[in-house]
Amino acid sequence: MRELPFSPIHFQLSVARQQDDWTEEDFDSLKNVLSSWISEDEDRAPASLRFAFHTCVGGCDGCINMEDDLNLGLDEVYEPINELYSEIFPFSEKQLELSRADFWALAGIVGVEYTIGLNNQVCEGDPVCVMKEVQH
Repeated sequence: MRELPFSPIHFQLSVARQQDDWTEEDFDSLKNVLSSWISEDEDRAPASLRFAFHTCVGGCDGCINMEDDLNLGLDEVYEPINELYSEIFPFSEKQLELSRADFWALAGIVGVEYTIGLNNQVCEGDPVCVMKEVQH
């Protein structure tokens, strides 16, 4: 099990309320965890975006048909991202405020932000090459 930059129980209590009540700090904390997870294997950035996109086909309900040829390879990100979700929210039966579908969507956003950061490191000093940060 990976060492998380916070106590899962502390994080759970910190965000154990309706999503509408989440603070920017709550989301930033979760995004930092996802960014750290992606940085362990940079292939997770595009995989997270693709996974989030495919789980939103027909509605962002977290449903995905792994048997569909269009979803080939998504099982390679499905297991690790679900393991991370379970580490962050270890008491999932009590922690319903952030669904897996929402978590996957946020992972896709963080994947885009992470990739923009990598691009901008390479493009440092070239104003034509640098990409703007994602605006929320």
